[in-house]
Amino acid sequence: MDPEFVAAVAQAAHGEKINVARFCHEHGVSRDTFYKYVTRFRTEGASGFTRRSTAPHHRPSTLGAAVAEAVLRARKELAEAGLDNGPISIRWRLKDAGVTPVPSRASIHRILCAHGQIVPQPRKKPRTRRRFTYADPNGCWQIDGMEHHLADGTKVCILQILDDHSRLDVGSYAAPGETTADTWTALQQAFAGYGVPVKLLSDNGLAFTGRHRGWMVELERHLAELGVTSIASTPHHPQTCGKNERLHQTLQKWLAARPPAKNRAMLETCGWLGRGRTFPVTG
Repeated sequence: MDPEFVAAVAQAAHGEKINVARFCHEHGVSRDTFYKYVTRFRTEGASGFTRRSTAPHHRPSTLGAAVAEAVLRARKELAEAGLDNGPISIRWRLKDAGVTPVPSRASIHRILCAHGQIVPQPRKKPRTRRRFTYADPNGCWQIDGMEHHLADGTKVCILQILDDHSRLDVGSYAAPGETTADTWTALQQAFAGYGVPVKLLSDNGLAFTGRHRGWMVELERHLAELGVTSIASTPHHPQTCGKNERLHQTLQKWLAARPPAKNRAMLETCGWLGRGRTFPVTG
């Protein structure tokens, strides 16, 4: 530290008269800083000039070991259950378990990075497309089929119906194939539990729509009788049904964590199909 500054502070601390304003102007320091060191010198002597750490005394973003342990345990349990185990899902699980304080999504991400659970990635470029969500529940449902194999290799189709607004899985139905009859059965079960949507969005599979081929399929006629507007994605544009594709991935992960079902009846009673679920996923 500047010897002249130290001498001036010492003089002022001992009651000697000094033109503080002029001294501070000539030496480029503020009067507040000058008097801060005068106070330190009076109470601490020469040690008052020692440089001090500028680190905060309390770090509100630093979480305790118990919270970090709860985060890691929740991630492991979610993975073992075949469920999404990202920061958002972990936060939901901690809230349900009554963990306090509940860390933020960003804090959970930092904990996972610090323990080698995920690899930090550079910030991605901003999305070039807007994500659209219907404003109200039952404003629009999405339906799509997912191929699945039973224990003996038999191929089945799991029809999943998703509420666009809430991302609630309003119906998952295991069928021999993606047919109009099976699709209508799946929808009727969903209608019984959650009412009738304003619109139904699907891809261009023949079980769902014939619009782009110039005709109506039986499912579209059934929906029209109920006042439901049937809409289909643009050909070769799978992003339109992206929420349902993401739901397929979640279901596939869940099924992979369990022994394969021997038949469709067992698949229907496996604890997922036929039950409404809402998932805190980001995709």
